[in-house]
Amino acid sequence: MSDGHLYLSARGGADYAGDSRHAWYDATHQSLQQLPLDASLDPVEASTAAVSSSAAPLYNFTEPETSDNHRNTAPQRSLTPIVLLQLSVDRQFLAIQRSDIEVQVVHLPSRASYWVLCKSKAGNRILHGGVVWNTHSVKASSSQDLFLITKLGLEHHRVSSKRRSCTLHRTVGLYVHEFWYASSHGVLLVSSGSRANEIAPFLLHGPNAEKLPKLVFSTSVSKQDLHLVSLYGEMYAVYSDTRSTKLLLYLIGRTKVTCVRSLNVMLPSGTALEYSVVDNLLRPILSAFADLGAAAGASSC
Repeated sequence: MSDGHLYLSARGGADYAGDSRHAWYDATHQSLQQLPLDASLDPVEASTAAVSSSAAPLYNFTEPETSDNHRNTAPQRSLTPIVLLQLSVDRQFLAIQRSDIEVQVVHLPSRASYWVLCKSKAGNRILHGGVVWNTHSVKASSSQDLFLITKLGLEHHRVSSKRRSCTLHRTVGLYVHEFWYASSHGVLLVSSGSRANEIAPFLLHGPNAEKLPKLVFSTSVSKQDLHLVSLYGEMYAVYSDTRSTKLLLYLIGRTKVTCVRSLNVMLPSGTALEYSVVDNLLRPILSAFADLGAAAGASSC
């Protein structure tokens, strides 16, 4: 791959010690991306730095045959910590989370930088992984929409290279315990409520965030209790009721969220489950296959 050492980050990235690069899995593009961490991206050294290469795919999971190793290196390493990197859908903007309250947005063609701070309220901070781009435009555009998911809600920022600005467009106030996001469908689920038992769904399509009717459960919903999966081109939320042996499947539509299946997986209550999808089959790791169309023990909600 390159000379030096590879370090995997618990926050989802990888650093190459010795050649000044950072790599991360970009869910929006379903690929490993890498970026030279030269000083042109560093707020301290940017004034004296030379412009480096843009972010480039290291491995594309949708087109594995086109993937290749990239050996270009940069002369200088970024000095400021990087928590998270997210590339916009049109690959024109790069969001670099520098701390739990601050994000640097770089327009890659011009290397112009804009800064975003989450709202300065007591206890507010950006949640882990809570920097996402809206599917505003796949084609190269002068503006894109960036969302920060914080403890106190959603912050919608509009980034414009034409206006050379990054402005707060809208906020949605709610206390957030956990969140789930599927970039392929622009679906965001937020756990809220005093008991963490309310799920607020959002559709991040176009220039706005559309809120759907919320789901209310009898007990709190943890990160492990709920998963987003794509089946037959549709997005589903899979809820595992730890007090029983059932899985509940909710179809996330354009206007509402509907419970469409109740699956009995024949496991002891309290069993933790993970899921994978192969050929539109939902596969709980500790259970047999479950097909939406013909699953044993399947029933309507």
